Amino acid sequence: MTTVEGRAVPPHRRLDPWSAFSLQASVVVFFLAGASAPTPLYATYQQEWHFSPILMALVENDHSLLGDAPDLLDGSPHPCGT
Repeated sequence: MTTVEGRAVPPHRRLDPWSAFSLQASVVVFFLAGASAPTPLYATYQQEWHFSPILMALVENDHSLLGDAPDLLDGSPHPCGT
């Protein structure tokens, strides 16, 4: 054990490679699933503003289309990672 300011500090613990990979993969899957889920507000918007189903499909998919535009134009990744 090392000491910091006179106190004993236990050594850092690390995950084994399989556990680290599993944790990383589960976090990625969690965030990808959350990003692809439509917001419940879309149904409210459709009722309040009388949007057609086709227009709602375009609204739900605009993020993927607009998020890829910088990649298509200059070839560099989007700074927000979309």
